[in-house]
Amino acid sequence: AARGQAARQASDADGRLATSRSPDGVEWTAPKLHDLVGHPFHPLPLADGRVLLSYGYRTQPFGIRVRVLPHPLADPDDAQEFIVRDDGLCSDIGYPWGVQLADGRVLLAYYWTDPEGVRLIMGSWLEIVD
Repeated sequence: AARGQAARQASDADGRLATSRSPDGVEWTAPKLHDLVGHPFHPLPLADGRVLLSYGYRTQPFGIRVRVLPHPLADPDDAQEFIVRDDGLCSDIGYPWGVQLADGRVLLAYYWTDPEGVRLIMGSWLEIVD
């Protein structure tokens, strides 16, 4: 019953990030809802041990945002938010996916909707600095 209640809590998140942790891969903590709103979230482990958390921001101003977490277990609410772009015309955007290249840059690809309503894949180059 408690597990079902925790799952319902996470599903009623209104677009907020929900995280759960497992020390053994079998038992999990109850979901923690964060202040972070996006759709969906993509955590990219970086070569230096940090994590780039990217997400579509589907309220005005529509766009793509990221946070750099100092390590995988860091609280995303404590990380500074960076706006990759905020020129979206509607909420039909998101699903970012990143890859870090050998030179350290990150290519972040995501879907976007143009002024004619056509969905397309866009990308942004990111340089992650200390």
